Amino acid sequence: RGGTLTGRDGEPNHPGILEIATGTTVNTNAFGSMHAGSSSRGTFAVTATNWTCEVIFQLAQTTDTLINIGMTSEADAPDASNVAFFEYDSATDTNWQAITRDGTGEAGQTETDSGVAVTTGWTRALVVWNGTDIKFYLKVGDGDYVLEATHTADLPADYLACHAQIQNLEASNKIIRVDYMRNSQIQIER
Repeated sequence: RGGTLTGRDGEPNHPGILEIATGTTVNTNAFGSMHAGSSSRGTFAVTATNWTCEVIFQLAQTTDTLINIGMTSEADAPDASNVAFFEYDSATDTNWQAITRDGTGEAGQTETDSGVAVTTGWTRALVVWNGTDIKFYLKVGDGDYVLEATHTADLPADYLACHAQIQNLEASNKIIRVDYMRNSQIQIER
């Protein structure tokens, strides 16, 4: 917990930016989330279908940091037990990892290496829950979204919300810039 959230001026194609910074205390966890508050663990139930979380973001650096982008049941915990997110841990990875957890923590976890290297360029992450599986898409730079993983096991068992989180693993300020974050339900029939 900790860090700061600061609005900053936009730039071409990114009109409004929220800067999430850890500060210099080691293992500080800073996040921006669409969680509704402490009494509501998220914005949609896992029994609902056709939910998406999309985040457009940029990392200021890729060293000594742990990053989660996607859906989680706990806004301020990098080790949340119910998740569907992309993770980057600079201590062990060079690529984005697609991760789902079923409520039992890492014991009930599926992890897939996306093969997409983590960079400091603008990136879009899209996580789609259709009720029976979770699909993970990435879009780097001006390219198109690419399906990186589909998980059918270890699916979350609790409320989830869209989320962007960064944790520093050294005594250095780590920053993630978020231009856009969206939870939505798609293909609703009435």
